[in-house]
Amino acid sequence: MRTVAFSPAGKLLAAAGDSKVIVLYDTSSGEQVANLPGHSSWILSLSLRSTGEYLLSG
Repeated sequence: MRTVAFSPAGKLLAAAGDSKVIVLYDTSSGEQVANLPGHSSWILSLSLRSTGEYLLSG
């Protein structure tokens, strides 16, 4: 993992790094709820908009 971000309400955790995939976890259960592939290189930063509507990655 190179970067993590919590949703504004703290219900989700986004984590990413060298695997080129963003993984979303439910913070209450610890369960993985989604994989978001699509990057062609490492993911070095994540940011969730204050509304929780958008997840930005770079």
